[in-house]
Amino acid sequence: MKWTYDLVVLIDCWPTHYEVFTSDNALITEFYERLVNKLKTMRFTNVALATYRNTSRIEDDQSDGTFDTDPWLLEHLKSEDQGSNINAKHCQTFQDVFIKFPQLFYTAEKPSILIGGLSFYHCTHWRPLGIMQWLEQQTPVHTCVDIMAAGKTCSINENMLMHDPMVTWIKEQPNPDDPAEEVYDDVWRARDIPHNYQEYYKNYIPYQYANTHPA
Repeated sequence: MKWTYDLVVLIDCWPTHYEVFTSDNALITEFYERLVNKLKTMRFTNVALATYRNTSRIEDDQSDGTFDTDPWLLEHLKSEDQGSNINAKHCQTFQDVFIKFPQLFYTAEKPSILIGGLSFYHCTHWRPLGIMQWLEQQTPVHTCVDIMAAGKTCSINENMLMHDPMVTWIKEQPNPDDPAEEVYDDVWRARDIPHNYQEYYKNYIPYQYANTHPA
């Protein structure tokens, strides 16, 4: 089964030279290559470039309030069904998404969202276009390990998804009524938010860069 995503959200994919990174630049480059290679196998047209300000680099602010996404990533960003003919726009808020991708909201169904970027547990969860905000809107959210990064290794694994204290993730499985069906994308779907996520966040997850704190 191949998913078609209404919107891909890439969070904080800053240029590799950006000094906020604690990882080696080579690891950031490897992550972007991994992300691009995975997205080439997935179906989508619309991409929200949700690259937010790091307060230590205010001079990087663009005139529209957005920030540079890594130029190599943008140059090589493709989807399986559209190739390089994708619609990528800078977005920071839901309002930006509504204005720049109005076609996503013409139907009664919620759009299907695929989220990737930096860094898992932090910005990809808590940014204004992060996982938690979409789930609060009861919007389907998906991800996979190849499009997420975290920590100094600049990578995540399925164990991190299974033990995410803030979100319950379910790996998409073949249709039980169709034994021949396969799942090609290694996709995980966010099912719900545990009731105690705010308490966990305040006690265990340091507040770094994400500019919407739940408390």
